[in-house]
Amino acid sequence: MDDFIPEEYWPEEWRGKPDLIREYWLNHPKLAATEVLLTPRDAVIIASKLLP
Repeated sequence: MDDFIPEEYWPEEWRGKPDLIREYWLNHPKLAATEVLLTPRDAVIIASKLLP
């Protein structure tokens, strides 16, 4: 998944609100996922399905 913005660069109207998409991918029980910073203002999430 791409086009994630690190929290410190969120617009004012986003601050203090949960990022549901980011939370879904990073906390999904069937995935191993991590967020990777590409530039100071751009991040991606890399995820892999866990074997049963």
